[in-house]
Amino acid sequence: MPQTREEVLDHIDKLLEDHATSVHQEIKKFLASGAVDLEEWDNNYALPKTLYIQALLNVARDWSMHRLSRREQRTLKNLRRFYGVWAE
Repeated sequence: MPQTREEVLDHIDKLLEDHATSVHQEIKKFLASGAVDLEEWDNNYALPKTLYIQALLNVARDWSMHRLSRREQRTLKNLRRFYGVWAE
């Protein structure tokens, strides 16, 4: 049985809840690593946004390590065509 939009969004909410901890742990790891000199940053959102982006990329990379079905691969490829891919 196909999912409704509401069901998909409910699943997304659950995934966001589940992975907020992973993102937070990544950021703590960054701060403990010494790779970031807090003294070089103003007290605004520039550093938190930078850390957040890298943490999201790391979590996404960890997810992509799991084998994706052909359908998942096709859907990701289609989304990339429409919305592009951000990379360094």
